[in-house]
Amino acid sequence: MSSSNLFQQTIDISCEPTQALQGDDRDAFETIVSIADLNFLTISNFVDGPIRSDPHFFSERQNTTVKINKLLTIVHNYLATIYSYNENLCEVLPDYLPNSVQAPGTADFACLRRQSRTAYTKKFNFILGLRTDAQHGTFSGFDVTNEPWDENQWKHHLKFDRHGFVNATRLNDMSQHLQHTNRREREYILSFLAGFHTNTFQAFHDDLMDWFDQYSP
Repeated sequence: MSSSNLFQQTIDISCEPTQALQGDDRDAFETIVSIADLNFLTISNFVDGPIRSDPHFFSERQNTTVKINKLLTIVHNYLATIYSYNENLCEVLPDYLPNSVQAPGTADFACLRRQSRTAYTKKFNFILGLRTDAQHGTFSGFDVTNEPWDENQWKHHLKFDRHGFVNATRLNDMSQHLQHTNRREREYILSFLAGFHTNTFQAFHDDLMDWFDQYSP
């Protein structure tokens, strides 16, 4: 496809929408994106180092478990919001496509996984795996490191544990979520989320709204 629109490349369509984006649908997208932005800001404010390059955080030794659990909670909130965004997209998109165009199915995001069409699908495939692990597994792919910092504090990183993600889980076929990213990209989960949110997700959403705005009666 020759289009430079990331949304159109991802869904693999060249048509214009069949109607203007309805108010309720626009409101739903705006609400979910606002929540995603807020959740990402909460993660960014949680860490003590630059989130893109060294997303470490500190905990008081007597409060380490509480601090770690708080981080896992806010990461899960972010992943759940991204899941909701894509779920909403797959649900409303058929209303805006011609009958001749096969709409992507909501079921397991068939249009957005198990393929490497764009940077969005590559990264979303891993995001979906992290969300599945957090929602239905036991955070088996999330490894919080502990480094003594001083007599009162630990220094931590949230790293990806491939073995735990694939093998130490009750979920099946989790390796499918590793097909389009490499070990270096996945190593620091918070850095991965930062790159996804500030670059890929924002670009995808902007291009989705641009596509809806192409409608002309």
